[in-house]
Amino acid sequence: SELSIADDATCDFTGSPRDPQLGALANNGGPTDTHGLAITSPAIDAGGACTPADQRGIPRQGACDIGAFEYFRPQLTVIKHVINNDGNTRTAADFNVHVRAGSTDVAGSPQPGSEAGRTYSLVPGAYTVSEDERATYTASFSGACSATGVVTLAEGQTATCTITNNDKPPGKRFNVEPEGGTVRVKRPGGKFHLLK
Repeated sequence: SELSIADDATCDFTGSPRDPQLGALANNGGPTDTHGLAITSPAIDAGGACTPADQRGIPRQGACDIGAFEYFRPQLTVIKHVINNDGNTRTAADFNVHVRAGSTDVAGSPQPGSEAGRTYSLVPGAYTVSEDERATYTASFSGACSATGVVTLAEGQTATCTITNNDKPPGKRFNVEPEGGTVRVKRPGGKFHLLK
């Protein structure tokens, strides 16, 4: 793999000059300023033998990047929590969860919901976390997501969004009393409950 990259031939590197797509010299964390890498930089994952940490002191990950700056894709974890206190029996996996950039699902989305969470490696930007709606449940968002499921991620950021669904009480209520014997009632898709 390549160990050096330059946008001109002044350093006598082998191969054609390529733009490393460096950002402006800036405080990207650490004791000294560094040039960050664009997500499309050819320096990403192109290093050979690298120091264990970049110039900022951040540990390298996987195939290291060429230079003093290790690019980290934002990580978004989506947790699905379901509360069934009004007779429903759905689990997290019964809900289809989406992570979208604009109107397009990101790679690996949609997926069934997960109480343990599913993690997506993304590029910096704004995303919307959503789910296929179930009429018998309400949904709320917490963590890094706004009330509408929007989250904005920067390079190196890790964020967690939680979708909590709570089942709605039955739509119709009846006042009934058994005249004798054992009477059980059941909602569609639910369990039988003893009528007392």
